[in-house]
Amino acid sequence: MALTQADPALSKDPSRDVLTLGDAAPPVQLGRLTVDLTKLEGVESAEVVVLERLGNQAVTQGHSLARREERSEPVARVRELSPQARSLVEVAAMMAGSFSVSEAADILGQPAGHLLQAVEEVIREGILTPDRGRFEFADEEFRRGVYEGLAEPLRVGLHGHIGRQLLDRGGSPAVAAVHLILGTRPGDHQALAYLDRATEELMPRFAQAAADLALGALALTDGADSHRWTRRISTVDALVAAERPEEALELARRGIADGQVPGLAAAELRLRVASNLLAHGLGAESVEELAIVIRTGGLPDTIYGAAELQIQLGLLAQESFGDARERALSVLAGSGRSNGDVALAGALTTLAVLDWNEGRPAHAIDMARAAAERAGRDPESPCTTIPQLLLASMLTAIGEHEEADALLKTATAALEVRGRGLWLAGASVLRSQLLLASGAAEAARAGAEEGMALAEELRTTLFAPAARSVLAAVALHQGNHHGAADQVQPAGGSGSYHWSVFGLRLGVLPALQVQEATEGCAAVVAEMAAMEDVTSWKRLQLEDPTAAAWAVRAALDAGERPVAERSARCADELAADNPELPSLVAAADHARGLLTGDVDVLLSAATAHRRPWARARATEDAGVMVSNRNDPAAAHLHLDRALNAYQELGAEHDVARVRSLLRTMGVRHCHWRRRERPVSGWDSLTETERAVSDLVAQGLTNRKAAEQMFLSPHTIDFHLRQIFRKLQIDSRVDLTRLAIERDAASGS
Repeated sequence: MALTQADPALSKDPSRDVLTLGDAAPPVQLGRLTVDLTKLEGVESAEVVVLERLGNQAVTQGHSLARREERSEPVARVRELSPQARSLVEVAAMMAGSFSVSEAADILGQPAGHLLQAVEEVIREGILTPDRGRFEFADEEFRRGVYEGLAEPLRVGLHGHIGRQLLDRGGSPAVAAVHLILGTRPGDHQALAYLDRATEELMPRFAQAAADLALGALALTDGADSHRWTRRISTVDALVAAERPEEALELARRGIADGQVPGLAAAELRLRVASNLLAHGLGAESVEELAIVIRTGGLPDTIYGAAELQIQLGLLAQESFGDARERALSVLAGSGRSNGDVALAGALTTLAVLDWNEGRPAHAIDMARAAAERAGRDPESPCTTIPQLLLASMLTAIGEHEEADALLKTATAALEVRGRGLWLAGASVLRSQLLLASGAAEAARAGAEEGMALAEELRTTLFAPAARSVLAAVALHQGNHHGAADQVQPAGGSGSYHWSVFGLRLGVLPALQVQEATEGCAAVVAEMAAMEDVTSWKRLQLEDPTAAAWAVRAALDAGERPVAERSARCADELAADNPELPSLVAAADHARGLLTGDVDVLLSAATAHRRPWARARATEDAGVMVSNRNDPAAAHLHLDRALNAYQELGAEHDVARVRSLLRTMGVRHCHWRRRERPVSGWDSLTETERAVSDLVAQGLTNRKAAEQMFLSPHTIDFHLRQIFRKLQIDSRVDLTRLAIERDAASGS
């Protein structure tokens, strides 16, 4: 079941409803509500039967006079019953499913004992059949005939009464909702209050149905209803929870534009408009809405606090750091509109982001923890999960994975209490960051893609940069430089994405690594040499614990030792200023060990790093360092450990690089496990042949493909001949065509 309705102010004919039964029947005009039973998934099978029957009944509501002649036989039989038995049968027909004597007695307003003779009578007449203490009509067509034989005013009244009884008894909110729909008429304030209850009870499991039911209740609300504005606000929240932010935004804006809207309701609606705009990446527009709230006098402190939090987030999203700092300090000094927990959470979040960007991560995390704790005291205010999400991102970066995981679980649970809303895409994306940091690259890719898809569906693009950063990093680990470039560069290949989530910079390292892969070390080192301020270096190194070592390695390869020294010096400063963060100490050791050639320091870093990939890279660096000192046994040991770690991580590019190093030492490793393969077609290709075919299909020459796979051009040529034979083609053009067709068929 889903219930849909436009704002009554937009309805050309507010006296009509529409009830839709999915594939069961075409839409039928019955007022302003839509019932679609195909949308209610996960209900009990018995509920499904009742819902289908109620839906089929609703199709005929208002049209039953023409059908009464067809139903004369059931009506005649019921008239022959005693008055009490007749009432029982009519109520049972309205309930549309199995029932107990006590349930029927509650609806009839009689003690259950008074119905025993009536029950015996209808069983004796073959109208009802008993089944384990409950009763059901022996013939569904007979039940339908009884229902349609009732006068419509009686049906309407009974539907409303049954719906209220179901909610009061703790019955199915889905079944109660349909009864209430069929038993509520415009201006019935008591019935609408029960519709509000049904909406609340449906929300956790059936967000779409709850949103539609809320819209229906709002459509039936008249101007004299004291709950008119709270109902509109609740409907906006329900639409957001049901992943329908555009409808929520429109409904909220129409409410604000209503000349009769009270000041408090207008402020509540503006908070929701601002949250929606912020999630869509429109920070400036969000702040403009909130400024109106702040200027409005006489509002509760909770409203001002929620507005202050969102203003801080909006300023951070725009990277208006000066304005954000000034405003945060004003709140902390007690000179803002609100000094409550939520306002303080906003101020502390701003200071945490600023501290992080300025290279004070330990202090930033203390601030972020305080912000998350304050925000958690008022979970109902919009955006109060954002401080938790930002703290989780910081903790992931410094390797505190368990705490980050717990925070993300708490935030996700809070977001899901009322359905999937605006910020759930952010939770998915930040979890993908954590998965990547924990070494689960494929799961991280899937999580980032899920978050991107959800963000695109909802048009809530704020967390898209974080998702792109994860996807780029995964692609780089797998040696897919073209895929990584697609994530860090806009279409057309000019420039790069500007990456920030509420002011937290990210994505710089993948962009530099893509530049290294495509333009060489010299180009990327020149780019780093232009980073003259220490803050830029610290932001880069806080993004990923391997960034400092990577910069040292690239600079040394390019013969630019001063740049390498700058990277190592910055890492040393971060570690010295934040000794309580082990990941920064490990990062500094890794960079310093590379710069000075100290194998023991590199091995210490390999032990201390929090990220599996960072540990593997430090171990590899130690192996390379030892091999340069003519100690092949020790080099083999370290490189073999790194190779095994990379294989477990699925880091194909790193596996290929270490295998190449080992081959130069005379060590051979099998490239794949033997498995049964067909003799032709894509499935016949080995893993190496698949990698070669992908690179060649992207337009790479044999030499370029060889460089990426750490093989010789001759070896690439050999694999290419095998690919042509197995795919029964004879040119690169044919290979590209087949690759495009394969990707199209698989939806890639």
